[in-house]
Amino acid sequence: MRKIHNISIVWKIFFLVFVSYMVLLFGWRFFAVEKAKELLIEDAIDRMMISANSEKEIIENEINNIKKRVSDINKSFSVKGFLAKRAGYPIKGGDNLDLERWREKVEFAFTRIIEDNNFFQIRLIDLQTARELVRVENFSGDEKKVVVFKQGDLQEKDSGQYLQHMAQLKEGGVNVYRIYQTKPQGALNRNQIFTQQFASPIFLNGSGKPEAVIVVNTFAEKIIEKISITINLPVFLINESGQVIYSSTPDGIDTVLGAGDMFDRRYPNSWQALVRDSLETQIVKEGKDLALVTKIPLSEDSSHFLGLVLMASEKYLTGTVDTLRETIFPILLTLIILSGFLGIIFLKYITKPIVDLTKKIESFSLESKEFHFPVSNEDEVGILAKAFTKIINQLQEKSIEAQNKSEEVRRLNESLERKIERRTSELAESEIKFRALFESSSDAMMVTGEKGFLDCNLATLELFNIKSVEEFVKLHPADLSPKYQPNGMDSFKLASEKIKRAFKEEDQRFEWLHKRYKGENFDAEVILNKVVLKGETVLQATVRDISERKKTENLRDILFNLSHSDGVSISMTDMIVTIRKQISPFIDCTNFFVALYDAEKNNYSIPVDFEDNKRTPKVLIEDLTKSCTDYVCRSGKALILDEQANIELEKTGEIELIGRPSASWMGVPLKSEDQVFGVLVIQDYKKENLYSETDLNLMKFIAEKISTIILRKQAEEELKLAKEKAEEASRIKSEFLASMSHEIRTPMNGVVGMAGLLKDTDLDDEQKEYVNSINASADSLLTVINDILDFSKIEAGKLDIEFIDFDLVNMVEGISDLLSLRAGEKGLEVACFVADGTHAHVNGDPGRIRQIIINLAGNAIKFTKKGRISIWVEIEKDDKEEALFTFSIADTGIGIAEEAKSRLFKSFSQVDASTTRKYGGTGLGLAISKQLTELMGGEIGFESTPGCGSLFWFSLPLKKYLK
Repeated sequence: MRKIHNISIVWKIFFLVFVSYMVLLFGWRFFAVEKAKELLIEDAIDRMMISANSEKEIIENEINNIKKRVSDINKSFSVKGFLAKRAGYPIKGGDNLDLERWREKVEFAFTRIIEDNNFFQIRLIDLQTARELVRVENFSGDEKKVVVFKQGDLQEKDSGQYLQHMAQLKEGGVNVYRIYQTKPQGALNRNQIFTQQFASPIFLNGSGKPEAVIVVNTFAEKIIEKISITINLPVFLINESGQVIYSSTPDGIDTVLGAGDMFDRRYPNSWQALVRDSLETQIVKEGKDLALVTKIPLSEDSSHFLGLVLMASEKYLTGTVDTLRETIFPILLTLIILSGFLGIIFLKYITKPIVDLTKKIESFSLESKEFHFPVSNEDEVGILAKAFTKIINQLQEKSIEAQNKSEEVRRLNESLERKIERRTSELAESEIKFRALFESSSDAMMVTGEKGFLDCNLATLELFNIKSVEEFVKLHPADLSPKYQPNGMDSFKLASEKIKRAFKEEDQRFEWLHKRYKGENFDAEVILNKVVLKGETVLQATVRDISERKKTENLRDILFNLSHSDGVSISMTDMIVTIRKQISPFIDCTNFFVALYDAEKNNYSIPVDFEDNKRTPKVLIEDLTKSCTDYVCRSGKALILDEQANIELEKTGEIELIGRPSASWMGVPLKSEDQVFGVLVIQDYKKENLYSETDLNLMKFIAEKISTIILRKQAEEELKLAKEKAEEASRIKSEFLASMSHEIRTPMNGVVGMAGLLKDTDLDDEQKEYVNSINASADSLLTVINDILDFSKIEAGKLDIEFIDFDLVNMVEGISDLLSLRAGEKGLEVACFVADGTHAHVNGDPGRIRQIIINLAGNAIKFTKKGRISIWVEIEKDDKEEALFTFSIADTGIGIAEEAKSRLFKSFSQVDASTTRKYGGTGLGLAISKQLTELMGGEIGFESTPGCGSLFWFSLPLKKYLK
């Protein structure tokens, strides 16, 4: 019988407990301590971040305050007045001062500014000559011994970077430069000091270009003094050149790195973090130390900046934890050993009943075949004995059941093996069919796994220009693509995502920009199908080259966009810019222009020209005789030329080379009905063999489609120009007529007045006849002048219609009285009628209505020898607020011939020339009446029979009002 050792169980449990304690101890040692270190470092970083951001804000506020003061200097009256006086511009309130007096005002202003501010130097520099105009300096720092430099001491500066930069700044801008060490000029006993420069341009008279620049140098020590870091760490302030302009250690002694030393050599990682474009605060490791780096931008583009760096040593960050670890570790180890000895004693007491039970079980199993154990008590050991008996009995039952199941499993395995053999045969046959299709397909087909290619067919090698399958399978799908896809995503990452998605989800179909191996890019359609080969799940990838299809689609889009823009009201220049924009994705259009040939002037107009992607500001008129462009225009043939082809054409006399020849040149004629009217040109001065026959064919096709569009735009612009000229001529004519009418009417009024005075004197009959003739002529001329003046106002659109309340009946009666006098002189009768029930109180322009009636009635009197003139008013349509009134004037005069009716209501037109000689007049009366009627929203017309008289009428809508 095997002997049972009680002590072995105790030691096993003791060993387990001891190992657990040791794991906990070393876990605390390597995890808790490290976690504590991380927390301390995070806390230190937070405190450093808060402190650094606070100091950054203080320095930025100080610099912004200085920028505001520099901007105020820029706007000062004395500086503006001095520059204006110097440039010869008028100065409100200061023209009586000479230039030297203005200079003294500027010097005085600069002196006061230096005395009141932390400024070392202020200069006013002419940007055209780069010469100092005024300079004032503070030689003694806080003592403020201010020195004004006279003209003999002023310097002429070279075109420094800040002067060049100022010429491009907008008005009011202030440029800030780095802090650097310098020695004041003329201060021999002074050490080098830290200064910072600010500059601001000055604009005058709205020229758009700065005349001068204000340059202010400040004592940078005043900014450095603002640093009040509360954390007990070394601090560095660095300029953009890597020079330390301030450093300190916790005890206040500059022992880490002195001011003036180069920071980048001592702390390269922190320096690299500073010179990056990012403005975010960064944490950088310098060996075992930690640096917090923040960037203070001085200029808008961050080219000038200050760096603020806080440096924390490893001891500062984790010293507390290291001390704690060294103290606690021995104490914990002692406690573990002590608890181990106590545990051994306790375990012996616990395990003794279990050992006794084990001995009884072992003895009983050797002596009896029956599985029954006597239980002496009901404690945990008794319960364990009962449970063990039950388990043994259940195991016997399960053993018999397991034998039965084993036989059943054997039979199932044999059936399954037969099914696997049959399925394996089917898969082998399927793989043979797949391989046949795979090898014979004209599409590029390849097999890929999650990590890369596994196989490919011959079409794949031809498509990607790869020599062998072995070379192909070494590549990743991203190796056959450009770095980035058209949507801007990284090709490697996007290809990996597509492959993973195809494995996990369903088949994928998408467009992809591929690249031939060490060749050009091309558009492709990719299909990914999940298949099983040799028991392994892989992807079958099918790639089709769709470059031609995409090119056709893109060409269709180009033509659609150009056709769409043709219907939009844009200029010729905008149209050509649109053409370039549409073809740029397919052909390099760095240098691009369209030359339109003018056969009459034998020159070319270039509405827009792109040179190195920069557009010319205006239309160019060029003599391109004997140029490559002219050769294409003369020959009507599209050409691709390089430098050698240019030289050969020059030798034959077809062209004359002027300036540098193009390395690549392509010209396509623009035609209309086989007549060349221009040339579309694309060229490059550096890149050779840039254009191919495919590009030429594409440009020929585009040129054919856009020729009509360009001609239409050209015609539209010519028509627009002609319309503008016609409108300008009409405006000038109207202004001339109005001006002349006013000029003539003034002396004519004098003639009429003097003739009236002369008529009242004692005159004989012959003299009275002369005076009456003068009066009649003057009245006729005044009528003509008034008609011309009204006509010119109407044409110029300056004739206003009034809307006032008036009595229609009273107006008609007044016109009747006026016309009766004129008609009576010819023995004619004038009759006026207003239809019964006509609403007399209306709102409109009575003056213009009266003018129309008098014009029409005056013509009736003029062309009637005997009979009567009838005027009547009636309402055609009536409602509560408005009525349509019709005014009719009938006469028994000579009437109007049928062929002359079409000329009525036109300017300066009468029935015939004899009418003007016989009856007088300008021919403007009816034209003015028509335009006045239409201005008031009405219409006018007539009926006439030669020899029987005429009927003229006009209708006007007039609002009613209650008196």
